[in-house]
Amino acid sequence: MTEQNNHPIVLSPEGTPPYTVHFGYNKHQLTENQKAALQNFIKNLRELLAEKLELHLFIVTGYTDSKNTEAYNFKLGQRRAEAVAEILTEAGAKTRVVSKGECCQMETSELSRRVEIEIKNLK
Repeated sequence: MTEQNNHPIVLSPEGTPPYTVHFGYNKHQLTENQKAALQNFIKNLRELLAEKLELHLFIVTGYTDSKNTEAYNFKLGQRRAEAVAEILTEAGAKTRVVSKGECCQMETSELSRRVEIEIKNLK
């Protein structure tokens, strides 16, 4: 796990829990450190996948805590997922953006404010 401005980016290998980017309260913009960590993640993933990102689908799912309305949280989850997907798309990855809003709460509000990146093999 790497720590970026108190919002960790958790990187796990394929087949284990998804890659996770955490956000601050009511935030959807990525910090420069988070962008750099995602670009490093992509670089490492390219090496692991022999640079065949196009053979994988990145499902980018945004979540929130339960501190606002359900409709607001759905849109915030979408914006979080879109921010992460933009970095992946710029690197040539195929993405699908999903929002689950305040669904699937974690142990704390801080952990619930997240985007999960799941990698599916398209072969």
